[in-house]
Amino acid sequence: MASNRASPIDVAEDGRWRRAGVALGLKFENERGKGVSTKKATRAHPMHGTLEGRVVRAECGLRDIDDGIVVIEVELARSLRLGLVASSYRGPARPRGPGPLLLFSEPGELRVDLRGIHQKRIDHMVTATASGRALVDGLKKLGARGWVELRDDALEAQIRPKSERPEAYVGVVRLAVEVAKLAEAARAELGEEEWERRLADGFAAAADAFGLELDRGACVVRGEVRGVRVHLALVTDDRHSLVASARFRCPLPPGSKLEPRAGFWSSLAQRLGLAGDRSGFEARFRLEGELRGRVDAALGAQIVALAERGEVAVDAQSITFRTESLETDATELVGSLVALSEALVPPLERSPYR
Repeated sequence: MASNRASPIDVAEDGRWRRAGVALGLKFENERGKGVSTKKATRAHPMHGTLEGRVVRAECGLRDIDDGIVVIEVELARSLRLGLVASSYRGPARPRGPGPLLLFSEPGELRVDLRGIHQKRIDHMVTATASGRALVDGLKKLGARGWVELRDDALEAQIRPKSERPEAYVGVVRLAVEVAKLAEAARAELGEEEWERRLADGFAAAADAFGLELDRGACVVRGEVRGVRVHLALVTDDRHSLVASARFRCPLPPGSKLEPRAGFWSSLAQRLGLAGDRSGFEARFRLEGELRGRVDAALGAQIVALAERGEVAVDAQSITFRTESLETDATELVGSLVALSEALVPPLERSPYR
């Protein structure tokens, strides 16, 4: 009869994992995100918390807990705003002699790649600033042990610790946090451009106008306006844009949706002016569920006007808008989304689930 007891090796490894979490001051959680006491924690329980002011999560195992790889995620305290994707890893192992066997091989070449939408600024940052040069060295250290990727807002690494001591887990997590801090320091040395100062001032004005919370480093404004929860943030992928959302006071029934129409005939109708009687609304958007009876001609025209500046979507919970550019008044944008939210779900309306 098979035994369900853990092997001595598993018990030892779980102990190392627990001691590493205690040394780092992190907590353990189960697959549902609920806390697990340190005494009961095993390698199946990721550790998470705050380390040197950065949110950190570490998980034992990439494919399973026995593969020896630690997956580490670190949230940066300040967005880099460069559209950065930096990675480091070793290429395939290279044979030392003739033949296909890798028994006598040497490690593959250590690769470092840094790219983004502000490539010249990235190149300048990693060559002309002390923190930038140290950042590249840190990325190489992580890459030499596995794989690492740094983006504007977070760092992720997949590392195989070198020893079987708890300090090995502690070391790789602390190294990942240190590299994240170097990225923030290098970005601070690089300095801000005029568009960044204008954006920060615009976010501050919106926060003041509506009494919202401002996270200047992360470029985020959040809070509540007349009972409507709002969120505004700078988002960078292949371009910079603002993403704003306004959450309804109470949700609409499931299936309520407003989304852009797609396809050749919709585009043709819009170009030919065959849009119906709602200022082009029917040609550009599709309504589903409860929203069908809530958008009149005037409200449809407001939505179309907003869509001229970006992408609009509505579901049962909220309105979301992404701008085409950064030339947007943050205060006006927050006000517009709050007004649309109130028009779609009036202040006195109660939730159908209450």
